[in-house]
Amino acid sequence: MKNEKSFFETIIDAISWLKIVASPTILGIGIGFACQYYLNSDFLFGFFVIAGIVLGIYWANKVSKKYGATDFISKVDASPDIDEYVKDKK
Repeated sequence: MKNEKSFFETIIDAISWLKIVASPTILGIGIGFACQYYLNSDFLFGFFVIAGIVLGIYWANKVSKKYGATDFISKVDASPDIDEYVKDKK
């Protein structure tokens, strides 16, 4: 029998998954805005935005299957330097 997650754990996983998707999406939007501003190309803007979203979804799914979205985000957001400093301070 599979261990089912609680509602709270599911919400945290969804938020973590969205955070992983957001990174390439924001990068794609930035590159798209630059292309639109400098080259006046709406096509390139749309291309980079959609490419960022698609790559973000692909990357988030791959990370979720391999590590788990919450575990991946917690490792990325961790700050072992600060933890060691606080531990030494006590």
